[in-house]
Amino acid sequence: METDDEDKLRIDDFVPAAGGEWYGLLYDKPALQLPPHLTWSFNFPFEDVSRDDEDSALSLRLAVLRARRHCGERRVGILDRA
Repeated sequence: METDDEDKLRIDDFVPAAGGEWYGLLYDKPALQLPPHLTWSFNFPFEDVSRDDEDSALSLRLAVLRARRHCGERRVGILDRA
């Protein structure tokens, strides 16, 4: 589906809105013989975007996942070597 240039998101469409949330989850399953690890999730809301008399909600969701590996710790898109 093609969109007109006027329908595409622009940087000035990202107007921060009140609210948002973040949380962490601790995974701890000793029965699996894996070390505990923590994941984080964030939600950043923005003001609605108006196009052709319609409003659309806009938000950014980010999840940071950590998993232990033999060569270091792996995060989404990032590899740290020990």
